[in-house]
Amino acid sequence: MARFTCAFSEVSVTLEQDLFELLAPTDAAAILISARFGQQTDQGDASAEMLPIEFIVGKGTVTAGSGGSAGVEEPLEGVTAAGGVVLLNNTTRMVVGTGSLHTMLADAWNIQIGYLYQPVPEERIIVSPGNRVTVAIAAAPGSAISMSGTIVWDEVGG
Repeated sequence: MARFTCAFSEVSVTLEQDLFELLAPTDAAAILISARFGQQTDQGDASAEMLPIEFIVGKGTVTAGSGGSAGVEEPLEGVTAAGGVVLLNNTTRMVVGTGSLHTMLADAWNIQIGYLYQPVPEERIIVSPGNRVTVAIAAAPGSAISMSGTIVWDEVGG
């Protein structure tokens, strides 16, 4: 097993988007350990809003999101290179191809506080080899917000 992290910092978010898209390696499962994000521009009560959050697993052939950037996967323990690939802040979200999409968690985020997904081990999202998981804002914020975030995952197998 090896543990990795990937982060983005101070990205302007104006659209519904996949904050993180993790593609598991073809020879190992990826286990989502945690996802955290927040914003640092809208602090006042007049700026308060709730945004829907979705954790979606793409199985089989799906189309990756686009419009974002490639992440830099950093080892926290274990081997020095991740087998998985992370895309960040895709403004065109992952869509189904000939595979299928499965909403694993639907939640809401009060943008005045940070969001933390850190489930007990029995509730972690496990992504089969070659499949994907996204952490997404499922609606556009009322105005541009400057966001930062981090995911942590394990790769098991390979």
